[in-house]
Amino acid sequence: MTCAEIQDQLLEAAPSELRGEGESAVAQHVRSCPRCRQLAERIVAEERRLQGALAALEPRQSVDDAVRAAVGQARQRRRRRRVVASGLAAAAVAAFALWQSGRSALPPSAPPTAMAQPFVQTSADQNVIVYQTANPDIVVVWLYQRN
Repeated sequence: MTCAEIQDQLLEAAPSELRGEGESAVAQHVRSCPRCRQLAERIVAEERRLQGALAALEPRQSVDDAVRAAVGQARQRRRRRRVVASGLAAAAVAAFALWQSGRSALPPSAPPTAMAQPFVQTSADQNVIVYQTANPDIVVVWLYQRN
């Protein structure tokens, strides 16, 4: 086989073939060709480096442990929510009860009484306008001259 044909197969070859072990065409060529042997050695070295990097990235805890921890945290959050929700419900009931008891303690409101019109005496050349307000203690009296 030629170097070009072998180089096409190097990335797919087994590590033992890249080391020149065995009787395959790739192994025989790697043993006999210094240039292809150098490429094969680089491939093996890079595979080792990648395996080391992948080993460093493995999770520190098992997946089962992580799932158990997540489930436990979710249960605790649900318990807290239930306690808070029941506390809020109890507070709402208590507030409503206090509000209702306060409403019944007030005397019934008396119907509004008719407001007496104030008596305003003016001279013959004056006009008067009297405005009643919502507050029975306040009345606006407007005096103005006739033209």
